[in-house]
Amino acid sequence: MRAIVVGMDGFIGRALAIELVRQGHRAFGTTRRREGIVPGKIAYLDLVGGPWQVEPMSADVGFICAAMTNMAECRRSPEQARLANTVGPVNVARAMLEKGIRPIFLSTNAVFDCREPLMAIDRPKNPSSLYGALKAEAEDAILRVSSTAVVVRLTKVLAASALLSEWWRALNAGRPIEAAQDHRMAPISCEHAVTSLIAIAARATGGVYQLSASSDVSYVDLAHRMAEKAGRGRQLVSAKAATDLGIPANEVMHFTSMDARRASELTGIATPGPFIAIDQTIEGLVAG
Repeated sequence: MRAIVVGMDGFIGRALAIELVRQGHRAFGTTRRREGIVPGKIAYLDLVGGPWQVEPMSADVGFICAAMTNMAECRRSPEQARLANTVGPVNVARAMLEKGIRPIFLSTNAVFDCREPLMAIDRPKNPSSLYGALKAEAEDAILRVSSTAVVVRLTKVLAASALLSEWWRALNAGRPIEAAQDHRMAPISCEHAVTSLIAIAARATGGVYQLSASSDVSYVDLAHRMAEKAGRGRQLVSAKAATDLGIPANEVMHFTSMDARRASELTGIATPGPFIAIDQTIEGLVAG
């Protein structure tokens, strides 16, 4: 497989490129940082400013990983968010198809209202956030362009974020932390995400797939697990409403799990439980 990874310098894009090469595929990439250009390997492409081209590279598939995923940032800069999450990806997908490259667009569970668990692929889209609305619009546009295009919706790909690092330091020092009891995730590991994406690219002929853990956990559940791994009691974790922690009501994820059976059946990769990604992330925090 010859693959282009749009957004190779991002969290998922970087891991995806590494895994592609590890599996024996050829991986090219794009970056929006001009200092990151490597002739013949990494080209310049800015979803916000354009141009939306994939020259001079040729490939079989193109993973569109780059996006503006931070919901607060989308609210602050709605015009840039639209370019990064809708206009740019749609134009890049068209450019790929013109060169015979099959686009694989990474989307999100936020295209749904997240009011029920295990959301089906064909569930009507009803995004409550700007980020989700822009991704939903991009999905529809890309799938209209070609029946060979693929959309892969992901739940939270868990990593040692600034928040979790802060929690880990606090818990180890015996300091209390606050976590949302009504804000949930169905986390998957980066490893699960990228191996599944590559397998989908190799087998899918078009359509929509979903990658998710098998069930939801709250941020309180995550914090409790971290407290246990730190050798501390759960009493250090204070359960709060998400809105009391500054999360706008329309961005509270009551449920995020999606029905991932179609992807699992296609790839042969089992749908993981939510604590697999959580425990792997905590192991990373322990290792420093």
